Amino acid sequence: MPYLSAFLAAYPQLRLDLLMTDRYVDLVAEGVTVAIRIGNLQDSSLVARKLLSNRRILVASPAYLEIHGDPAEIDELKRYECVVSTANHHGEVWRLFGPTGERSFRPRGRVRADNGDAVHQLAIDGQGIAFHSEVTMAASIRSGKLVQVLPRWAGKETGVYCVCPSRPMGPAARALIDFLTNRWKDAVTLDMVEHPAEEEVSLHAGR
Repeated sequence: MPYLSAFLAAYPQLRLDLLMTDRYVDLVAEGVTVAIRIGNLQDSSLVARKLLSNRRILVASPAYLEIHGDPAEIDELKRYECVVSTANHHGEVWRLFGPTGERSFRPRGRVRADNGDAVHQLAIDGQGIAFHSEVTMAASIRSGKLVQVLPRWAGKETGVYCVCPSRPMGPAARALIDFLTNRWKDAVTLDMVEHPAEEEVSLHAGR
């Protein structure tokens, strides 16, 4: 969202119709030209360009941790309120990778949400520990609104992708993808600078 107004200013002849949802979208059936997807891409015939590398991390507000303390081990998470994302199955079971390998944890908490922005804000408001995308949480960590919990543990490395149907890409779609690639490559608020954007590839993709 922070870059779309600049994109519209650069291309005043284009119209932009935003579909803001965390649910799975069938791009062909719903007539979507370009989708931004976070996570592992599964099987279907789409064209994808990787913009950033990403992983899920554990975060909480400083105020919440001041009251409840910082967990020292994965097993201690069961004592904490968790903000559970229900947008996909990754939120229902947290798979974490760290010094001793892989661990799975089924979070429990008073609040469940199917929207990433809601999970983000609830974590900032001190409702518990959240397990969410680093690119989504990076700005709040930098500003001090959130703190990374158990920083030696994180989800599996994934990515942020622009995804398009396999039909020939029009000039408007290509302009948007090139614009986002250039902006996100140097964006400090989404800073994954150690993982630069990759070349466009045609691959089996999906949410």
